[in-house]
Amino acid sequence: MSGIQKARTPMATRILVVEDSLTQAEALRLQLTSAGFLVDVAHNGEDGIARFDPEKTDIVISDIVMPGPIDGYELCRRIKAGAGRRIPVVLLTSLADPLDIINGLECGADSFLTKPHDADHLLDRIDVLLATRRARGESHLRLGVDVVFLGRKFTISSEREQILDLLISTFEDAVLQNRTLRQHQEELEAARAELARYANTLEARLERVLASIPDVLYSMDPAFAVCHYISPASDAVFGYPPDAFVSNPQLWRDLVHEDDRAAAQAWRERVLRLRRPQRLLYRVRRGDGTLRWLDEEMVPAMDAGGAVVRLDGIARDVTEYKDLEEQFHQAQKMEAIGQLAGGIAHDFNNLLTLISSYAELLLDPLLPDAPQRADLEEIRAATMRAGDLTRQLLAFSRRQVTESLVLDLNGIVSGMDKMLRRILGDDVELTAALTTDLGRVRADHGQLEQVLLNLAVNARDAMPTGGKLTIETANVELDDAYAREHVGVVPGPYVMLGVSDTGTGMDAATQARVFDPFFTTKAPGKGTGLGLATVYGIVKQSGGNVWVYSELGAGTTFKVYLPRVDAPLETPPIAEAFTGSLSGTETILVVEDNPSVRRLVSVVLKQHGYTVLDAPAPAEALELADGYEGRIALLFTDVVMPGMSGRELAERLEAVRRDMRVLYTSGYTDDAVLRHGILQAGVAFIQKPFTPPIMLRKVRDVLDRA
Repeated sequence: MSGIQKARTPMATRILVVEDSLTQAEALRLQLTSAGFLVDVAHNGEDGIARFDPEKTDIVISDIVMPGPIDGYELCRRIKAGAGRRIPVVLLTSLADPLDIINGLECGADSFLTKPHDADHLLDRIDVLLATRRARGESHLRLGVDVVFLGRKFTISSEREQILDLLISTFEDAVLQNRTLRQHQEELEAARAELARYANTLEARLERVLASIPDVLYSMDPAFAVCHYISPASDAVFGYPPDAFVSNPQLWRDLVHEDDRAAAQAWRERVLRLRRPQRLLYRVRRGDGTLRWLDEEMVPAMDAGGAVVRLDGIARDVTEYKDLEEQFHQAQKMEAIGQLAGGIAHDFNNLLTLISSYAELLLDPLLPDAPQRADLEEIRAATMRAGDLTRQLLAFSRRQVTESLVLDLNGIVSGMDKMLRRILGDDVELTAALTTDLGRVRADHGQLEQVLLNLAVNARDAMPTGGKLTIETANVELDDAYAREHVGVVPGPYVMLGVSDTGTGMDAATQARVFDPFFTTKAPGKGTGLGLATVYGIVKQSGGNVWVYSELGAGTTFKVYLPRVDAPLETPPIAEAFTGSLSGTETILVVEDNPSVRRLVSVVLKQHGYTVLDAPAPAEALELADGYEGRIALLFTDVVMPGMSGRELAERLEAVRRDMRVLYTSGYTDDAVLRHGILQAGVAFIQKPFTPPIMLRKVRDVLDRA
């Protein structure tokens, strides 16, 4: 309508709004009243006819679709058929149907306004309609026009100018609506593009997240016949990429360990039957043949009717945790066995002390050709062999007295070369690969020799037809990752001693018990089963760890890790030969809770000239010493006794008898002795079992110290 001068309508203009939507009616009223119009609102066609007054109404704005018999078309038709034929009528439409325009023209509508409408556009349309009405005047004639549209004939009752205005206004609305639609379309396309970019970014992020998760996420149909999804972790856990499971959903079932398949099948059936999440710990065999433990939780997905339509789940590789659990249980078992072995060895030491000592006492007066001598010597030899067994038990249980020094492991290996070659025999090739600048360790020299000897003997027995034994040393760093995989390991610097053979090897069951005392795979009478148990105890007592690696037919490797120390080397002291007398005249206080051992010690000491005071417990010893007026030269006391330890007893007696010497003895040699400070430098100690000559030499040595 560019040819018509636009001017604001006088403020007294009255507008009738007919709209059944209360919200839209109120919005129109506010727009029009804020522009200065007088507005009357009707909420349906009947109400609109009732409120219409051709003398007081300047323009009508009506919705088309309204409830009741009078819609917007009928309202317009009735207004145009009566006194209101000159009153402009504007119909609100969405222009969803081209017939809306024809129907509007047919009933005499003056203009259309599309929903949603623009406020300024509405006001401009009102100004144009009222200005056109004034320009036409009241005398203008009405002309009928026949129109054929979409195969339908219409008779338009509007005037020609009115038809032109309608078409122009409709075109303007169509252009405006098209512009709005085009703008909305552009916004929609931009939103779609942004959504696509976001979706691509989200998908890429999701793929990265799924690729970083070590657990296998999956979604399968209830029969495990269709794999909807499986995460990239399947490659690391199963040894097969996701595509392998998509193309062959039965692959997962095929990988389950044959001993666990029945349990896995029952587990899936239980998930389907109970329709609740269930967990299972089971084994699978990877593509490379290795076994892995999986901890899997399966969750059923159900439709609205409660039927299971999908099985989702997550499977975690817990092989390392299972290995650690096995190591922990093994460590607990070894600790328990060690405590038992230590207790048995302690009691056995007392018995051996009695047997060996009385055998010595019986042998001492016999002539060399006495008929009883051979039998007594057999008893003495048997007690010595039994003593060796108890020492091995004590070594295993980490209850053996040690003399820890800073040592060079290379020197120990080199020093045992000739002995090892004699033990191994000519059919076993011995090779040593010793690292130069090897770190030092703190341990007992004799015990490390025993470790190397026991490992070599064990390797020789595993190579009955000959083979190769390799001994190697190296400086190693055991990090946090290694410590997490090996129970009891403290991260740090270590010295490694490795002993490898090319023998028969061991299966997993044998490896699990290889350090157990009295466990052996040898024929009866061919071994005590304490060799490797002794190795285990010595290494543990030295603060280290020992691990075995073996496969049937592929040999065995034992690796010992001892903490590396930064200290100068120390040389083991050389024991001097005893040349003095075993007898004496001093007074000795003997305190021993075992009556048989106490009587034996007292008898032997008295036979060699000593004055003996004996007490079964510390309390009696204190009372006895308090009542004795003479000098007590030596306190010979057990370490572990009820009520008071030997160390506490000695401290109380030394407070009043400052020139008294102390000699400790015990069948215990673990922390029970260390805890009482018995193994400190300068403290005299004799380990049970002992023989009378050994005891007498030790007594004389303590008494004669400067």
